[in-house]
Amino acid sequence: MMRTQWSFMGICIGQWGEKDRRWGFEKIPIYVSCLVAMLSVSACSVTNNLESPPSLNIKIEGDSEKSAPAKLATYNWNGKMTYGGPWEAAQDETTITAKPNSVVNLVFEKEAQELNVRQHISSSEFVEIESDANAFTVPAQPGEYVYGIKGDWTEGTAIYGIKIKVE
Repeated sequence: MMRTQWSFMGICIGQWGEKDRRWGFEKIPIYVSCLVAMLSVSACSVTNNLESPPSLNIKIEGDSEKSAPAKLATYNWNGKMTYGGPWEAAQDETTITAKPNSVVNLVFEKEAQELNVRQHISSSEFVEIESDANAFTVPAQPGEYVYGIKGDWTEGTAIYGIKIKVE
């Protein structure tokens, strides 16, 4: 007995009649399988979530471009939290030197959606620094400066500390 009507289940499991073959229905299970595979792969590649806060490197423009990693001070990331501040984090770090009015570029592993830079005078006092396109300028006056860099991502917030000596 030849089956001339088709059903979705029949097509998926490869049961079709002669009439169905004329219309190309025998290829539908292949098309459906390919579509499901492509959607699965694209869905997995779209999520670019990081398990932990991204690393931050600073690059100081000048005669010889210098770079150094910034110290992760504190974060609230995917529900995990730590406590601390940029002042304390930067105290243990090696000081990087820069010339007056040098531009400091902030290079994140994953670009932040929002970025704030603060110059810390002490552990509890700070001044907001104007930053533009992941960069800021150090002062013209010689001295040692501590900066806190706060970045926001979909996964959370992280604050980094760096110490720069202007000479």
